[in-house]
Amino acid sequence: MELSQSDINLYYSILNWEEDLLRYEQTEFEALYEKIMVKIINLLPEKYDEKIFNIIDEFIFQIHATIQNSEYDKEFREDVLKTAIHFNPSIEKISELKKLPVNTLIYLDNIFSNRLRTMAQIQGGSLGLGRKVLEVSDLPLMLLINLRNVQQIATVYGNDINAPTELMLSLKVFHAATLPKRARKLEWVKLFKEVKTIDENLYFFDGDDCLTDITWLQQPLTQIIKLLIVGKIRQVDFPFISVLAGSYFNSKLFKQVNDFSRKFYQKRLLLERKSKLDK
Repeated sequence: MELSQSDINLYYSILNWEEDLLRYEQTEFEALYEKIMVKIINLLPEKYDEKIFNIIDEFIFQIHATIQNSEYDKEFREDVLKTAIHFNPSIEKISELKKLPVNTLIYLDNIFSNRLRTMAQIQGGSLGLGRKVLEVSDLPLMLLINLRNVQQIATVYGNDINAPTELMLSLKVFHAATLPKRARKLEWVKLFKEVKTIDENLYFFDGDDCLTDITWLQQPLTQIIKLLIVGKIRQVDFPFISVLAGSYFNSKLFKQVNDFSRKFYQKRLLLERKSKLDK
């Protein structure tokens, strides 16, 4: 079976996107913003760095456990397989989704990602209401929504997140996708090096399971700045604008994570197909 024209078109589209990512250069404003973020992060006592990273890593693993053990996750897997069967009745498990044409996979991807995109927009817009409980829960909810999106994308393209190797890879994709763009391009290359080392028959992950670092902490700080901006807009008696601002910031982060993760799993699938043809 040869690569379809859709496969080839998608592959070259990803290569163009990848080239833009790898050639990316910071603007002066982005460099200044990152410099300020680094200075703020460096105010943390050095002896607490490792403890803070361990706590955040553990928190992200707990979010994953919450997702994995939820009824939502079970229903999602069932929905994906039920929808996929309409296109190919022989599909019985997640890994067999890779049999589907890329256009069909993109269709499935869009269906499930759009649901989470709407959740992110609603959650961001709710910050404009000024409720403390919503502000406190903003960062955990955004982590949950975006991590869930990465893992849904992985699943749609035929990767079973219940396998430790795929779980850790999805967490690393999430980490990379939430980094500043300058750092994202470096992680993109690392991720594909890591894919080459994955033994699909190995059920236990044997590698570096650290997720967060100083660069990644810029994302939580950006979320806090978002809360301050939305709060200031609300204080000057523009509640509708504050709702729009909260929704915009969350949509922007969701799109960033979605685009990066989607391109990663699409390219991985296409490379797997090409590899099988080369054998």
